[in-house]
Amino acid sequence: MKTMHKEHTLTKNQQIIFDLIDKSPEPMKAYSILFNVQKD
Repeated sequence: MKTMHKEHTLTKNQQIIFDLIDKSPEPMKAYSILFNVQKD
């Protein structure tokens, strides 16, 4: 079976959320993410 690799690109909103989670020193809850995205 052949596995195909597809390059994944994130939308602008996905990238914002990914960066927020990536920079957080601890796991984030959904409402915390939402609050942080809305204030920007």
